[in-house]
Parts: sequence; C-alpha cells; structure tokens
Amino acid sequence: MMGRNRFPCLIRKAMRSFPGPPRCFQSDTHQMHLCLRGLSNSVSAAGFTRFLFIAMFCLLLAAPLDAQRQKPEPLTEKQQEQIAEAGIDPVGRVNLYVQFLNNYADNIKGLTARARSSARAVRLDNELQNFSSLMDELGDNLDTYSERKADIRKSLKGLNESIARWQQVLHDLPSELVFELSLKDAVASAGDLADQAKKLTAAQEAYFKAHPKEKGQDRWEPQ
Repeated sequence: MMGRNRFPCLIRKAMRSFPGPPRCFQSDTHQMHLCLRGLSNSVSAAGFTRFLFIAMFCLLLAAPLDAQRQKPEPLTEKQQEQIAEAGIDPVGRVNLYVQFLNNYADNIKGLTARARSSARAVRLDNELQNFSSLMDELGDNLDTYSERKADIRKSLKGLNESIARWQQVLHDLPSELVFELSLKDAVASAGDLADQAKKLTAAQEAYFKAHPKEKGQDRWEPQ
C-alpha cells in the first residue's frame, strides 16, 4: 500500500483539514462507506471539492484491494494453461482440477501438523481461500458438463473419493481466529461440491444407461 509520505501534496494538504486519517483508507469497503458518509456530514460547502477528491481516492484505493481479497487466483499460469488445453476433454479437465486440489489439501495437511505461529496462520488462510475458490471453480465446470450431457463418469469416481479426503483434511484442522472464516468457507465449498458430485454421478449413470449410444461423448448433439 502507498505510504503517506508518497501521497501527492494536494492529498496531504486535504487530509490535514480533518482531525485524523480517515478510516476509509482501510480495505474494508463497508467501513469505507461509513467513513465517507460521516465525513460528508461535517464538510462545509467550501470544502466539498476537497472532500470529493478524497472520496474518489478512497474508492479507487479500496476497490481493487477488496476485489483481490474476494477473488483469489488459485492456479498458477502454467496450471491455467493446462486447464485451457484440456477444454475439449471434460474427463481430463476434471482430473486436472482434482490433481490441483489434492496439492492444496496436501499443503493444508502439512501445515496442520506444524507448530502454531503467525506465519503458519497466514499461510493457512491463503491456502484455504485458494482451496475454496478452486472447489467452486470445479463446481462451475461440473454444472457446464452436466448441461452438455458430457460423459465424465470416468473422473467422477476419483472425484468423490478425493472430496471425502479433502473434507477429512479440513475436519482435522483446528480453527484459529486468523483463518476461521476461510476455514468455514472451505468446509462449505467442500460440502456443496460433495453433494453436487454425488447427484451428478447418479444422474449420469441413469442418463447413459437410457442412452447407451451417447456413452463417452464430450457433449450432446441434436440428431
């Protein structure tokens, strides 16, 4: 984050008009809105332009930070390329997601066994956020393949088994304040994915039993 000594002089001058640094420079968007509303009540007509400038700066600063926190990127550039290349192969694509999620589960399991420290807690918070985000991304892919009637039964068995392992890894991790919310999100994502995978497995078994000629298809095509 930009230090105060690096602010343009105009911003520093405007900030000195207020009793203290406005709380809107925090990354929490809700706190920022409360701050701006409180400031607007105390600003005179003559200082409105100066207030508006600071308000716009608050929005520009907080928006990307808030978005970054809410939408982590769980895949490396190389992994993203692998996922993209497997786009025409539903089974291969699902298997890649399972592989990458297993890596996160292994990382979390390894960190669980370590002694508690602030660095460990922060690392777990990041790993859990990425883990949850990637599970949600896989769920979106399963929705797409379900709609396309793509035959992904070969990957569903391994997926169901892996999800059970991921849930156990999360269950074995004692919660701490630093990553409490991230752990809850990951547990919820794993539970949603488990339900989705089980329902999809049953639906696919029934569908391809009734439509044997479509076995192994990447997507349903009208005849």
